[in-house]
Amino acid sequence: MAEEAQQQLAFEARVERLIDAPAAAVFDAFTSEAAQAEWFAGPEDTLVTLLVDARVGGKWICEFDHDGERYAWEGTFTEVDRPHRFVIDTVTVWPGGETFPSRFVVTCEARGAQTFVAVSEFHESKRRRDEAMGGVPGMVDIIQRIVEHETATR
Repeated sequence: MAEEAQQQLAFEARVERLIDAPAAAVFDAFTSEAAQAEWFAGPEDTLVTLLVDARVGGKWICEFDHDGERYAWEGTFTEVDRPHRFVIDTVTVWPGGETFPSRFVVTCEARGAQTFVAVSEFHESKRRRDEAMGGVPGMVDIIQRIVEHETATR
């Protein structure tokens, strides 16, 4: 994504959480296609395409149909420091062809057997930030459920 476009992403949607699982497990869940498929699962949703190539320069692509309309994200991993942090610069395509940039940042900080996770989405407008706040907490809920379940069953 062009540097000038990223400089315009001044509006942050942020969720912080303490998760009962090791940092590597949390990081891996965020970069797992199986876990991400759960993010986009819903009675009105059909996942069409999902690709997660979690390395610098790797692609992140997600397309799904919601109530008969296509939503898509395409991004590039610009930072990957497993199990601490990754950054994806994305372009979102809404039904009708409207596009807008965003940046997705996840940090995982080990705190004993737990992980403090911070998830931020940066957007170009308050409206886009507010829309993201409608989805980011639920995404973190899903990651927390997945990793805490996996950790408890080991």
